[in-house]
Amino acid sequence: MTRKAVWANSDGLRVGFGPNFPDFSSVAEHKTHGVDKEIRLVIDGEKFSGGTYQFDATEALPVGAVPLYAHVRVSEVFALGGTSPTILIGSSGSGAGSIFGSVSEANAEALGTYTLSVTATPLTSTTAGNLQVTLGGTSPTVTSAGKAAITLGYRVVNAA
Repeated sequence: MTRKAVWANSDGLRVGFGPNFPDFSSVAEHKTHGVDKEIRLVIDGEKFSGGTYQFDATEALPVGAVPLYAHVRVSEVFALGGTSPTILIGSSGSGAGSIFGSVSEANAEALGTYTLSVTATPLTSTTAGNLQVTLGGTSPTVTSAGKAAITLGYRVVNAA
């Protein structure tokens, strides 16, 4: 339930009161016409486990996809630890960070909108895979604080 306060009554039913917060999935593909695709996701500090973000659903980056852009809007500051920590955005096949870039510690710990540097190279069978967000740097850590909306654009071209 997405209410501010929830409890179970004597019958075991969940009861809630307060504002009703929308319950969004953390990742979704924005449907577009043609070959350009856009993925929108929301990440927060709570769902990082072992340095990898745990999505509610997976989004595949196909072979032949060419990354076009990556925008990050930090709406709640993150608390990153370690040496030179970053938030890396890539795929399970590539190792995060080598496709859609990374969010620096300074940007993750400040409110704002940032444009990341992407590698506009078609994904191959070794670099394509499920979208993945991980922590980078030396011994990186993150607390439960922090929230960011990320928009990723890519073009699907013939993989042949």
